[in-house]
Amino acid sequence: MTRVLMRLLLDATALVLLLLAFAYWWLGNFAHEVIGTALFLILARHLLNNRKWWSSLRRGRYDPRRAVGVALTFFLAVAMTVLLATSFAISRATFAWMPLPDSFALREAHMFAAYWVMVLIGLHIGLNWQRVMMFAGKLGVAGPVWR
Repeated sequence: MTRVLMRLLLDATALVLLLLAFAYWWLGNFAHEVIGTALFLILARHLLNNRKWWSSLRRGRYDPRRAVGVALTFFLAVAMTVLLATSFAISRATFAWMPLPDSFALREAHMFAAYWVMVLIGLHIGLNWQRVMMFAGKLGVAGPVWR
């Protein structure tokens, strides 16, 4: 039960951090970078929690839903990788010690990837909503309205 609760809390925390990261103009650069760093640490844990899914990619049949899920996850991984790579390059606080070039193009790529991450995360959550509700049901949280 505790493991299920921790997975749901981890994913919910990642979602809240993603939304907070979009409040760049209100929170400032330092908070944005700290939130982004925390988000990527939680993302690493999310990937570790779902390692069975990654190991099962070569097994089984691919119906349309599974193919869309894999494609969506691939695009999300690409967008998150672009976000991470550009984060290192444009950092002015957290990773300022790294001698990487800062440019307008990298900032634009970072924002472009961030907006696509938001769209892809929404689709990812929607595609996995049954699984989320299954976990919530195990905790006694999900009612018929949420399913």
